[in-house]
Amino acid sequence: MSGFEKTDYHSYNQKNGYGLTKAQLKMWTLRHQNGTPEQRKWIEKMLCDINFHHECSLLAWGKYSELLKEIEEKW
Repeated sequence: MSGFEKTDYHSYNQKNGYGLTKAQLKMWTLRHQNGTPEQRKWIEKMLCDINFHHECSLLAWGKYSELLKEIEEKW
């Protein structure tokens, strides 16, 4: 493991007020798309911890374009 996945995802969410900005969600989407299996798992757990279940599901299914489009249109 390296980088962010060494951090406890719940602690990360707590420090960020249990939410994400549009820019952060886009960043995590791209990190998931280009990440290792361990990084993807961490991102999915982090999103579920803050009740971003829909977004997590899109990532898990590899629907990156669909999620990025939703972020642009709905956020």
